[in-house]
Amino acid sequence: MEVTLYLHSFKSRSKQDYSVKNCPSPLVSVHEELPDIIVIKSHQLPNTVKPLYQEVIVGLQCAVAVLRGSKVYAPGVMGMPNGTTQHS
Repeated sequence: MEVTLYLHSFKSRSKQDYSVKNCPSPLVSVHEELPDIIVIKSHQLPNTVKPLYQEVIVGLQCAVAVLRGSKVYAPGVMGMPNGTTQHS
């Protein structure tokens, strides 16, 4: 019951907010199989995100050291893509 009240409130609020922006409001509904979940579908096309850098997998101790400001050194590297060079 609480989800339907929240759903109605959210729909009316989103229509107001998006009408100011002159955009269509997202589609809002209750999930078919999980009635306590609200599904929000956007009208925008999904954007594809291209990574800027290649990923390097490091061990736990190396990751903790990096979070403290250290640089990554070879013993901490667990894996990386072929062709990865320093500063790439």
